[in-house]
Amino acid sequence: GKMNFNVMAILDRGETQAYGDPQPSAVNVRPVAGKAILISGHDLKDLRMLL
Repeated sequence: GKMNFNVMAILDRGETQAYGDPQPSAVNVRPVAGKAILISGHDLKDLRMLL
């Protein structure tokens, strides 16, 4: 309940400070030949560490 809400608020604040406010973006959803990495949500920090 309340603890989960507080944790999500902390995560949201941290990500907003690091990456800005999220906003909808148009993306290509058709398959494209080659390799890719799919990153979403809280995985953005992991992507930064990988790159």
